[in-house]
Amino acid sequence: MPSLGNSRSVLLVFACVALAYISFWGLEFSADLLGRSPVLDARENLGWVERIRAGQLPQEPLYRALLYPLMLAILPLALDALPSAAILIGLGCHLLSVWLVHRLALGIWKSSAAAWLSALLYAVYPVALYFAVQVLDVTFATTFFLAALVCWFRPSTRVLVWRGLAGFFLGCAVLARPNFLLVSLAMPIIGLLFSRRDDVRSWSAALAVSVPLILLLLGQGLINMKLGGEFRMLPWQGGYNLYAANKSGANGKYFVQSLSFEQLPVGVNPTRVESEVLYRQAKGPNADLDIDAMAAHWKQELYADVVGDPLRWVGLMGRKLVYLFNDWEQYNNLSYGYQKQRFDALRFNPLGWGVLLLLASCALMLAWQRADRRGLVVLGLVGLSYALGVLLFFVSARFRLPLAPLLCVIAGGMVYWQQSYRPRRAAIIAGYLLVLAGVVFGNWFWARDQSTFIQDQALLAIAASEQADDLSAWECRGMVLHAQPQRQDMRR
Repeated sequence: MPSLGNSRSVLLVFACVALAYISFWGLEFSADLLGRSPVLDARENLGWVERIRAGQLPQEPLYRALLYPLMLAILPLALDALPSAAILIGLGCHLLSVWLVHRLALGIWKSSAAAWLSALLYAVYPVALYFAVQVLDVTFATTFFLAALVCWFRPSTRVLVWRGLAGFFLGCAVLARPNFLLVSLAMPIIGLLFSRRDDVRSWSAALAVSVPLILLLLGQGLINMKLGGEFRMLPWQGGYNLYAANKSGANGKYFVQSLSFEQLPVGVNPTRVESEVLYRQAKGPNADLDIDAMAAHWKQELYADVVGDPLRWVGLMGRKLVYLFNDWEQYNNLSYGYQKQRFDALRFNPLGWGVLLLLASCALMLAWQRADRRGLVVLGLVGLSYALGVLLFFVSARFRLPLAPLLCVIAGGMVYWQQSYRPRRAAIIAGYLLVLAGVVFGNWFWARDQSTFIQDQALLAIAASEQADDLSAWECRGMVLHAQPQRQDMRR
């Protein structure tokens, strides 16, 4: 088994370099237009902070998860200071996630070297850093998710206590991002599957996970009852999003706004406005915007769309699966491929989803016998349950990100490559990795589409205008108008 031996000084150097790199990235982003003027979902989160502080939440059940804006709202800082504070909070959550990845890898591989490799991979993973500094909830929620897994795997006689903590952290992850709901439902079942049938403690452990989760969701239901008079344990944005992700014409990669709205108030979600407009187009201009009625309508529309052409939907899911494996980070408010070229800290970093996937696959084939195989299977089933949720909706960069730390945990097994090397096995593994690399780095079904880059230019023009950087705003709007002369927002 690999050990650190006399390599602690080397590890210390690597850790210091990683911290310096993370610090440089935080400083670079804070000086950028996007760091000073958040856009789209990040801007909407700031709008929610303003509403929460003013006590002006709408008198209706929550449309979207608000745990992250609530956390920002309780900070004793002015609203214009929150983007800078969000950078520090995001990087702090990222570093905490790095430590949690270390703990997970240590439990899976029983090796300090493997744990350090996993932690360093995630520490400098550029996509995670890219999202960590934005006023977005994914890094915040992923930290809770990883904390839940660490508590789940905690070897201790106090199993019920640690499983209870796992349930609490899972509940917090769901309250921050409902995308983790499927994982939270799957984990008690996974625990039962990997226990003896006659073991009463396994049922107690499953219950210990479920109770805190249910209590947190019940709490959110009571908040919705107080706000809007309806008991709802989850935000209600999922109905239309599910329809939009699977309807005829959906690309499977990211949400495409079918209607354009000019100058919506800060904090107003354009997807919600679109769903309401389309609902009234279908039901009549005076149709009551009842939440249950709208949810039932979108479910009915989706069912009719899928049943009417099931092969179309199967093909869409197949393309989503390809996008899930592909190295290209699909559009989500901003295009990672475009933004990466703008920042020195990201541009020269060779790590990416494809590299992590290849490393993790190679580690599994080389070092399977040396791992805690039960733990690896559980980790794989957790990742699979989350991936199924991604496939149901969009395979965009932000939706896929929580799978990256799991790949880093598995990739830590690469420290065993010398002990596991056999020429014959190496040839088989090399052949498999070549095939996988073709899928991961290929442009299958236009996975590497760059048509979204123009939206990044438009958003930069808006951010520059808000910062009174007229030269940058003029240059960016010029690039947009050259490709899309009809863009009235850019003309203004």
